[in-house]
Amino acid sequence: MSGADVDSVEEGDGGEIEVTWEKFEFSEILVGSLESPEAVVFIHYDSFEGGSVDNGAAVAVALERLKELDLKKTLLAFTAPDEPSHEEPYWGFGFRFFEKEFKDVLESADVIVTFDSVGLSSPLALRDKKSLEDLLPLEDKGLLEKAVGVTSDWDKLFEIYHSDLDTPDKVDYSKTVEA
Repeated sequence: MSGADVDSVEEGDGGEIEVTWEKFEFSEILVGSLESPEAVVFIHYDSFEGGSVDNGAAVAVALERLKELDLKKTLLAFTAPDEPSHEEPYWGFGFRFFEKEFKDVLESADVIVTFDSVGLSSPLALRDKKSLEDLLPLEDKGLLEKAVGVTSDWDKLFEIYHSDLDTPDKVDYSKTVEA
């Protein structure tokens, strides 16, 4: 459901919403070092509706940067699904799945980065706790002390978020280069 539709539902005066859950398999794709990397970089690779900004552009940036990274010191964790799940919060299941399996890797890293929805505006590097809890909803909130989230302007994002408006023409490729 798009952000605009959520607002409409919240402003409604009653009714019912029926949710049908589907089960699907996913895999993490890990590229780089699991042996005490200096940096762990998260990119979720799911998409809903269009998915060009969320999160196809970030996947493309990560793949392009692979040739520049020292993979002996870096771990790229392509995680899925970002959402939905039965957990609270409903998003970020893939991050928490990784955390449960590789918490020691996250603890030993100097920095944890997540790339999410880049290419819609100039990239924003977010370090405040509230934004990081939204971008990287890990169980251990202490890990957020060494995290940074790279994303786009959220007001613009939520105009197309999880809707069929999230199409390739919304991605400003010069802004992905900045990311």
